Amino acid sequence: MVALAAQFDYGPRPVSTEPSEPSQDVEAGAPPDAPRGRGRWWFLAVPAVALVELLAEWVIEARVPKPEHWRAAHDHIAHARRAGDLVASAPVWTDPLARMYFRDLIAMRDAARPDATRYARAWVATIRGREHPDFRG
Repeated sequence: MVALAAQFDYGPRPVSTEPSEPSQDVEAGAPPDAPRGRGRWWFLAVPAVALVELLAEWVIEARVPKPEHWRAAHDHIAHARRAGDLVASAPVWTDPLARMYFRDLIAMRDAARPDATRYARAWVATIRGREHPDFRG
């Protein structure tokens, strides 16, 4: 038992007064407790994400049809349509905008239609290359 206690001596150790060499992983000029490698740049994550969000907002805004685009589509459809033609928009989520800009071209019975099979012709104002589900095929 005594032999084991002597092997595990946890007493005070002598401290060297000689200056030590900097370790290999500490970069020149950086304090020893400074973040190393990729850890130094973490603070740039928030501004980088903010810039990406701002760029995405600009792209989205640039792709939204302006009121003058809707008015031009209205004028074209109003000039070319015949009585009994259906006027719709695609993608489907643009319906409220189409109803706002094409209100004089869309009758209430057409806006509340169950499907588009009873119409001989249809005018569809589309954005982003989408198509209306009633007119596929």
